[in-house]
Amino acid sequence: MPEPRRTGSGRRDYGAQDIARLRLIGHCREPGFPLADAPALLALAGDGAASCAEAKVIAEAHLWDVRRRIRRLRDLEGALAERVGGCAAGADPCPVLRALAAP
Repeated sequence: MPEPRRTGSGRRDYGAQDIARLRLIGHCREPGFPLADAPALLALAGDGAASCAEAKVIAEAHLWDVRRRIRRLRDLEGALAERVGGCAAGADPCPVLRALAAP
C-alpha cells in the first residue's frame, strides 16, 4: 500500500481510493485470508470477470487450508477428549499429565 499523503501537521490524509484499499484488506481478514494474499486480491479487485477466475484460485487454496486446519482441530479435540475422559479425580498417574510428559 502506498504511503498516504500528510497534512501540514503531519497527519495521514487518506483519499477515497486508499480507504477502499484498506476496507478490502479488512474484508480479506474477516474470512481469515493470510495477509500475504492481500496484494494479489487488491490487484484483482475491480478488474471485472476476468479476474474472478484468479480470485477463485486464491480463495480455493484458502478454503483447502481452512478445511485442513478444521480436520487437525477435530483430531486434537478427539485426543484431548479421550485424555480428559480417562481422568478420574485423583487418578495416579494422571492421563493428561502422562500424555504431556511423554517423549
